Amino acid sequence: MIEHAPIHRGKLKFGVFEVDLSSGDLRKSGIRIKLQTQPFKLLAILLSQPGEVVSRDELRQQIWGSETVVNFDHSLGTAVNKVREALGDSAEHPHYIETLSKRGYRFIFPVEVVKDSSAGTPFRIVESRNAIEVPRTLPEFPFGPADNASAIAAPQTGAGTPGSGLSGRVILGALAVLAAAAAVLLRPGESHGPNILPFSQITSSDAIFPGDIGVEKFSTLLTDGARLYFSKIENGKVILAYSAISGGEVHTLVAPTEIPAPALADISPDGSKLLVVDQDLSPTERTLWIVPTSGGAARKLVSGPGHAATWLPDGKTILFASGHTILSTLNDGQQPRVLASLPGIPFWMRSSPDGQRVRFTVIEPATHTTSLWELTINGNKVQQLLPAWSDPHSECCGTWTRDGKYYIFQSNGPEGSNLWILPEKRPLSLRTPQPFQLTSGPLSYLSPIPSRQDNKIFLIGAHMRSQLHRLDTASRQFVPYLPEIGMADRAEFSKDGAHVAWISTNDGALWQSRLDGSQRLQLTSRPMEVFMMRWSPDGGKIAFMGKEPGKTWKIYTIPSNGGVPQEVLEDARSEADPDWSPDGKAIIYGRTPEYMAEDSTPKAIQIVDLRTKTSSTLPGSEGLFSPRWSPDGRYVIALPLDQRKLMLYDTASKKWSEIASGRFNNPVWSKDGAYIYFQSLTDEARPICRTPVPAAHIERVADFQNLQPGTTVRYWGVTADDLPIVSFHFFMADVYGVDWKNR
Repeated sequence: MIEHAPIHRGKLKFGVFEVDLSSGDLRKSGIRIKLQTQPFKLLAILLSQPGEVVSRDELRQQIWGSETVVNFDHSLGTAVNKVREALGDSAEHPHYIETLSKRGYRFIFPVEVVKDSSAGTPFRIVESRNAIEVPRTLPEFPFGPADNASAIAAPQTGAGTPGSGLSGRVILGALAVLAAAAAVLLRPGESHGPNILPFSQITSSDAIFPGDIGVEKFSTLLTDGARLYFSKIENGKVILAYSAISGGEVHTLVAPTEIPAPALADISPDGSKLLVVDQDLSPTERTLWIVPTSGGAARKLVSGPGHAATWLPDGKTILFASGHTILSTLNDGQQPRVLASLPGIPFWMRSSPDGQRVRFTVIEPATHTTSLWELTINGNKVQQLLPAWSDPHSECCGTWTRDGKYYIFQSNGPEGSNLWILPEKRPLSLRTPQPFQLTSGPLSYLSPIPSRQDNKIFLIGAHMRSQLHRLDTASRQFVPYLPEIGMADRAEFSKDGAHVAWISTNDGALWQSRLDGSQRLQLTSRPMEVFMMRWSPDGGKIAFMGKEPGKTWKIYTIPSNGGVPQEVLEDARSEADPDWSPDGKAIIYGRTPEYMAEDSTPKAIQIVDLRTKTSSTLPGSEGLFSPRWSPDGRYVIALPLDQRKLMLYDTASKKWSEIASGRFNNPVWSKDGAYIYFQSLTDEARPICRTPVPAAHIERVADFQNLQPGTTVRYWGVTADDLPIVSFHFFMADVYGVDWKNR
């Protein structure tokens, strides 16, 4: 075994960054920056040889090994991009990592050894299949056999989302990195080292929809043996699609026009019919449909509304979920029968091959944590799977292998989603099987399903980048905005227009800086997840909607120059959408809709006095949320929970009036209070509109047409000069297959 340049045993420093090679931590100004295992290995290798060119071949050997079957170019490119994202670096103007075309990479920033930091196990760069010996404290998981060895510990969990600066479209055919993404496991019953499982890419559309569990949208992958069925993003809209299991072109699957937002639930055992549900967020329970895979007329499942469904193997019985309840019915939809009631909302139901059990994901309404549960059909026995495996729970979306011996599921953590395998308990075995890991980044791996013919598992590999865009008044097109702040998702501007606060897509943290990116300051860090924020009128504080793992959404305030976030109010229920009163003495807020928090509880708009910490209900606001105070304090704009009206409250007359009907998103005031800007969800183009106040007539400001495949748009409001600002989300996701041979 020939050793390469050894890496220092303790800590290294370059600029404001510090790397602890014993613990696997990367920190910026003392704040931990997330970096997955393979990108961290790459950074460690480059830091071991600062100023020297490290060849692509050497990186291949040290990170993936010579026997790995991967698309290496895409794999290496994605790992380098991950490191650059973490460091805020760029390929065009590098500060840290320089690319040398067709040769390799070089770390060009001076590297210092931090003194008195020699404790701990070092990395060692070696010529071997494993390439880098990693200390156990690193977030990399060994893979152990099911019953005859110790099971792997559960992953660290926490809020994170699938969760990035991009000029135009950066094409990362990088999803082929899936194969290189540590897709390593030890097959059950074997005691020797890990085997590399060969991955194959099925689709090349870069447009598969990866879902959004935060708003109860799940990605689903189905097969009839010849085709794969899934959702894809086309012109910013999610539609149904299919491809051959052998690969090739992705085709649109035409859904009934009665379903505005169709999503797949399951496929019949004979592969001839699909269960389809409407993912329109307005109602929590929707009509379920049975749609032929070959085309033709669809029909409603008349047993009642629901949000998830699955067939049993007999092909006659359908189980569906409505509210917290699982019911059964026949294909004709008659005489539904209640089977079980759950502590949360059941989704992603899948039957065992023998039809005796059904496993499903339960979302805890208040905290939105996910866990796996099992229903035994004979006797209606309900129990939680892996009750003590992770805290808080983050497991979801599982399915059995074709022979019923293994159950494959997702575990969602701060660094994305990975797949795990839970063996079934063997006859006469005294051991309780524990999960072992199938994938380990850097992509998110979703929606596993078994092939109907062989031992292959199909899954979705996904990566997302985003960039702020602003409407350009001359071209009437959206153009990249504030590239200085890099990977920003949502942005809000101080009243004087000099500062911007944003949520980083790299780590989900809240940041603020000047508009040119200078004087940037990180205000929050994981495990806190931030959804939205508002500057106080004097710019001294920021109110934000935040959530810690396993807890409800709460409203916090934090000094804009840094400090400790403070909860505005002690309240067990979820709080959402804070906005400041014009004098900065009160905060108005609402409750989260049912798809983001606790369900079936009264919801109204509240005003909290920041001096007394007392809360009062805005008169007549029952059933409304998303409040925004006008700059002069005269009006409050809000939405009903189904988002089908724009409601205006006059604080002088203390009366509400309807100023528009349709379906709307995120109303905000212009800086002078003369207009309300909002997004219309009724129109196919989902335009941004505005209406004057108090006179009401809708004016179209901008819309979204001819978006690139895999691109969605989220509207956040207006800039300091009243120009609409959005984030373009570039989903790069495709379907892959992996040969799973249980010997």
